[in-house]
Amino acid sequence: GLAAGRLTAPPLGNRERYLTEDEVCENLHFSLRTLQTLRDGRQIPYTVISGRAFLYPETGIRDLLGRNLKPAEKR
Repeated sequence: GLAAGRLTAPPLGNRERYLTEDEVCENLHFSLRTLQTLRDGRQIPYTVISGRAFLYPETGIRDLLGRNLKPAEKR
């Protein structure tokens, strides 16, 4: 359930973990505006609760990072 605005357990038996906007921004060093731009461009999956609370599946965040991974240059 939600505790202090944070999701503490997977919803309804689903093993997916969902992150709040604050958690995504803190972990990825994004601003809320950058997160909104990714959401508006459908580049990041999300779910909306009560029309205003956005939650982001952790696997979707990992997929976004994987799609944008740039390998290090070999020297």
